[in-house]
Amino acid sequence: MKLLAIKLDQIGDFALAVPALWAAHKAGAQVDVVVQAGNLGWKEILPWVNRWYVADVPSPVSKPYTFYLLGAMFRNAIKLGLRLPFQEYDMAVDLRMYDGDVMGRWIAALSGAQVRAGGGGWGRSLLTLETVSTRQHEEERIWERLNQVIPLSPLESTPLTAINHPVPSAREPRILMCMGSFAPSKCWPLAHWIQLAKMLSETSRSDTRLVFVGGPGDKNLVENILSKLDHPSISNCYPADLYTFLQLIADSDLVVGLDSSPQHMARLVATPVVTIYAGTSPSQRWGAKGDNLILQTSVPCSPCYKRECLYADHPCMTGITPERVFEAIVQRLKIVRPDALLSGKS
Repeated sequence: MKLLAIKLDQIGDFALAVPALWAAHKAGAQVDVVVQAGNLGWKEILPWVNRWYVADVPSPVSKPYTFYLLGAMFRNAIKLGLRLPFQEYDMAVDLRMYDGDVMGRWIAALSGAQVRAGGGGWGRSLLTLETVSTRQHEEERIWERLNQVIPLSPLESTPLTAINHPVPSAREPRILMCMGSFAPSKCWPLAHWIQLAKMLSETSRSDTRLVFVGGPGDKNLVENILSKLDHPSISNCYPADLYTFLQLIADSDLVVGLDSSPQHMARLVATPVVTIYAGTSPSQRWGAKGDNLILQTSVPCSPCYKRECLYADHPCMTGITPERVFEAIVQRLKIVRPDALLSGKS
């Protein structure tokens, strides 16, 4: 049984598909995937995936979009259409839940698989099976779609066999502060991050590490914060690759972040999360599963699905105060790593 899973999304969105793909592997399927180039970092983490293909996917902000889309479809026809049919796939499943995007269905058609499954919308004539979602959360919707093609059994263990899980008491307490996001509308104010770090440094024991983590695009932001903080427990880190970042998450006691990839990656290694969640999209669909405490503030413009906030004061994020996030972190640490805190302080 050969499965071609097509997941043309960002790193965090791909993480949502990992449990279902692992279940398909455990059910006896040979799992091959088609991804954007940025997701090739998962290759080292998921050794049970047999083959990795990279597709050209135009950015939604490309103008004119139709021109870029047709160009990408032509390039994929040459790059993938000459390779995929020779694998003789039994099924190809488009796991992208944005059903207005034709690219996943196009690649499924290029594969020549007997069963080509996906959601409704543009390009559904390229499919042999149009799936209908009844679940609300994205991870559950992906599971449901794949389950309609391959019967899946409930997970019994983590699919990330390449990641080590150290004993927490064997190392110093560590809190990861993941402040980066590709969308400015999901970002928390810089002053709030600084105030939160000061509160935590005053409440934590001397060897509790507060590590500000960022990618290449977040370096200026992280350095700006650290320049305003002078405490030996506060440091920064720029993981060189996805494997290193995921191992860092697994080595930590708590992740504090935004509606971004770290919350979904932490879910895969069972690290608790406190998510500062913007009003851009519903948390009921996109908030990470697992041990995730989601902090939100209600605003009338939510969900807006905007990359840039339309309001200067960014109310959905400024309304989540450092004090509120601090209290949530303290309450989580009292459960998962109580020795990280100074006794008598909260």
